[in-house]
Amino acid sequence: MGYSHVTWDEVKEMQESGLIEMQNHSYGLHKISKIRYGCGQIANETQEHYEEFIANDLNMLQEKLMEVTGSNTQGT
Repeated sequence: MGYSHVTWDEVKEMQESGLIEMQNHSYGLHKISKIRYGCGQIANETQEHYEEFIANDLNMLQEKLMEVTGSNTQGT
């Protein structure tokens, strides 16, 4: 079974329509790996490292959305 997704061209088209508002929720935290379960904190991971990890992931998508749409997805 495939994972639902949109292409970057579709993201741009939706943003340009004015009917859709894009919001960032994560770049690469939708999968379960041997190390991390989605966006969950790893056992024995410091809170500081975890927060840095999450922030880096969110920033990665924020930058990609800005590149594709030319718009700040965080709103006004």
